[in-house]
Amino acid sequence: MKRNASVGCILLVLGVLLGSCEKSNENVDSTIEPLSLAETIDVGAYEIDEAVKAIESSKAYGLFVREATNKSAVEDDAPGINIYLDDIKGVYEYAPEVEEAPAQNNVACQSFFQRIDDSDWFIIHLPFEKVKEPSQLFKHSSEEAFVNNLMISTSEFVYEIDKRLLWHNYHLATRFDVDEEYAGELWVDEESNGLFDAKTSSKFGFTDDHFIVVDTQFGDTIKVGYRLENAEADTLFSEMVAFSLNLLGGNPNLQFEYEIQVGDVRIVKTLDEENQLVYVVYKNDELREDAVVQVIISEGETPTSVNCLFMNKNRDLQIMLSDEPPILLSDLIGDSQEVLSSLFDSMKELYLSKKVINRLAWQIYIENNYNGDEEGEGSD
Repeated sequence: MKRNASVGCILLVLGVLLGSCEKSNENVDSTIEPLSLAETIDVGAYEIDEAVKAIESSKAYGLFVREATNKSAVEDDAPGINIYLDDIKGVYEYAPEVEEAPAQNNVACQSFFQRIDDSDWFIIHLPFEKVKEPSQLFKHSSEEAFVNNLMISTSEFVYEIDKRLLWHNYHLATRFDVDEEYAGELWVDEESNGLFDAKTSSKFGFTDDHFIVVDTQFGDTIKVGYRLENAEADTLFSEMVAFSLNLLGGNPNLQFEYEIQVGDVRIVKTLDEENQLVYVVYKNDELREDAVVQVIISEGETPTSVNCLFMNKNRDLQIMLSDEPPILLSDLIGDSQEVLSSLFDSMKELYLSKKVINRLAWQIYIENNYNGDEEGEGSD
């Protein structure tokens, strides 16, 4: 990482000591100077840096490091049919039946999985490498060697959709184990009633230590939010942009909201006394009136675009103080921005759920029903 870890570590220890003093009701050492704004945001950036290092070293991180794919060549989701956990529950393992010249060029007609046990969950064993390139998920040759070292255990699966593909209800809770070691969990909730009324929330936990959360909403309010949390549900980083239509006074007015948080420092877009858009800084929820924020927008971007975000790498922010050096957020976060940007992007597009788990569920559903045997019909 670009940041100076030793300096950050000293600040982090100081921050912890100060936090302990603040939580105690007695024996508070009033001689300890509070952290400056620059020191506070540096502590927050250090904690982000440490969280990203832990995430990168986790087994679950490999689930997000995937090969580039041609999106048009990969099915994006399950088809227009309702599928529930009871339809696919059981234990399955990847055991493809190789057909050198299949009668039909249809993946669904081929068998890729063998049911090996009963379960109230949908549990599937497959090669870890398969999830890194979805276009190869259902491709296999007789010369290909593989090891089923990834276990995906789904305890909740509801996929409901109408025939016109407008109404949609989707809920998922899945656990991942790599090489028989717990790697993480994924939760997804998605509801939509047409193209302009949809809400999605996805969350991934890296071995219960760090969590990334993405929330999106499209309707009267358009909202995109990214969040990095620790095991105590403290926010290490968050960014949110929202648009809503205000009809007060009979005239439509588009309201634009933006907020970004690094540790205990928040930058919020608001209106000043003259109704002008300004960005203000809060440290521990206390307004810092001496801080001036300069927003840096990449060429060709619109400041009020829903995609114009720091984590999309087309917006940067600089905090200028009268008594401290200016703070450029991209320099402070360093390489962690690239890692988090990729993770948030993957979660926003629901890569693991839609391009992996849903396609596996659909394949098992088809194989069970295509075989037409007692095991496939009942799946009990």
